[in-house]
Amino acid sequence: MTCGMIYTSIAVSLSSLTRSTTIAGTAMFRVFLLFYVVWNSPGVIFRLLGERKFLFFDTVTYTQEFQGQEMMAERRQDWTYFITNLDPGQAYNRGLTFLIDVDLLEQGSTTSAQMFGGELPIYLNDWFSFMILLFWIVVPLGIGLYRFDRVDI
Repeated sequence: MTCGMIYTSIAVSLSSLTRSTTIAGTAMFRVFLLFYVVWNSPGVIFRLLGERKFLFFDTVTYTQEFQGQEMMAERRQDWTYFITNLDPGQAYNRGLTFLIDVDLLEQGSTTSAQMFGGELPIYLNDWFSFMILLFWIVVPLGIGLYRFDRVDI
């Protein structure tokens, strides 16, 4: 239901920004493809650019404990995690994990916290996914309502 609300909100916004239902439908299909096909690519691209030390895509080295031994590992820059977590599907999955699977949540938080020096950035906490979901519902609806109020239908 939440994903349906998000895509309806985006569809209303796109409909208000275009003059044709065909253009709005095409734009909505492209948004759907963006979130379900393209959005997963930036994480891989960021990782590959970081491995090659390209511009500002450097990797961050951290120490991780695994089976009683400390190991050095690398991760992407913090801001790349923020971008990949803006996906509504990702936010929905993190929200479900937060509400349903406490054991998986604790295990994932421990692993992730080690990557960030013991404390997760606010945008990587599972509860923050609800803020992202709220953003994807409220902001497009607000844009749509604003445009519909000012356009002669």
